[in-house]
Amino acid sequence: MKITSLSLFNLRSFEFAEFTFNPQFNLIAGINGAGKSTVLDAIRTCASHILPALRRGPSRPFGFGIDDIHDNAPIADATLHFTLDGEPSRFSLREWREPRAFDNAENLEKLRREILDADRLGDRPRNLIRDLAETLDTPSPTVFNPPEVQQKALAALEESAPLVLYFSTARTQLSARKESSSAAAQGAGAAYVRALGVRELSVVQLADWLRAQQALAPERQASQHLVDVVEAAVRQFLPGFQNLRPSKVGPSQLLIDHGGTTLHLRQLSDGERSVLVLMLDIAKRLTQANPYLADPLSAAEAVILIDEIDLHLHPQWQRKIVGDLTRTFPNCQFIATTHSPQVIGEVAHENIQMIDGDDVFVPPHSFGVDSSRVLEELMSTKPRNAGVEDKLTKIAKLIGEEKEAEARKAIATLAEEIGDSDPEIIRAKLLLDFLDEDGE
Repeated sequence: MKITSLSLFNLRSFEFAEFTFNPQFNLIAGINGAGKSTVLDAIRTCASHILPALRRGPSRPFGFGIDDIHDNAPIADATLHFTLDGEPSRFSLREWREPRAFDNAENLEKLRREILDADRLGDRPRNLIRDLAETLDTPSPTVFNPPEVQQKALAALEESAPLVLYFSTARTQLSARKESSSAAAQGAGAAYVRALGVRELSVVQLADWLRAQQALAPERQASQHLVDVVEAAVRQFLPGFQNLRPSKVGPSQLLIDHGGTTLHLRQLSDGERSVLVLMLDIAKRLTQANPYLADPLSAAEAVILIDEIDLHLHPQWQRKIVGDLTRTFPNCQFIATTHSPQVIGEVAHENIQMIDGDDVFVPPHSFGVDSSRVLEELMSTKPRNAGVEDKLTKIAKLIGEEKEAEARKAIATLAEEIGDSDPEIIRAKLLLDFLDEDGE
């Protein structure tokens, strides 16, 4: 299962917006409040209806609420386009402001005309607008195209089980509780338990899963390979850390060695813990959903949604997190949000979608661009403190007016604040040196 596009109509801050996705890594970027999290929420909400239709087992689909409808619009709609065994599928989920509005044929026809004729939609793709209008032919809040039974048949042809995982900003919060008997599931079903919810990650579950794999390793080659891959991933994601293992006595805990010291998972920094539990939870659920695959971390597919992928990470780790995830889980499709210039600078521009109101666009460049340029050119944010910017502007003006003594004094004062090695300080000094040479 791969997601190809998402269209949002009157959902939260969006009047109409369309997002397209490539099969591997996708980054949704923008300032706070732009609607990045809404994109992930729409996908996971649709997935809560799609996944139960594709597989057996308990399900708890959820939807939108009245508060999710944009402004005074009568309806909100999210339409998700995806592929199953390479074949296109579509799912639409709606929320009506008036519960009985869809029972009235006259209301439906009026709304259909409004959608097709609305000037505010401008140059939006007409086929997407027609799709939205067509969904009004069915009063049900959910629409499968092709029908559920056909989508289930297509899903059965795929090599790995259809799986969507959501990681909210609560992922660094750890829970020591065991799942209740009603929530716990056996076999492949365990991969789907709370996979789409806002959840703390369970230390007990992660420790028990790793303990089971290590116990099976001497007799089961696939388990030994998994243990080896997880340990290699630990070293890659967290340089200097090694020997991740479950505790042998007392409550189930995860232990890891660093610099000759054994640490509990809770003793790690928020950033270290965020990276480790993200990797472990993905590995655990891929393994649970695909018990028949010899190497689920490399072979299994999943759609993985990560809100604020840069959460709690040092800038150096922000630059490597994308590469670490795609190398460890090469068949997974990632859709992540960020407002970190370090993350944006590590992703090819065609894999990024910037949000500016209802305008969703691919930036002209991003990969390898330094953070200050990302802030200024892509995010319309000055890379420096406003006071420092004002002082640099004053220095530039003094140099332009050839007031050398005043310029040097201003440069020396600013250098005490930001350092002699700052590129703008060096540039200003060079300009003054050139002026001296020209005056001789």
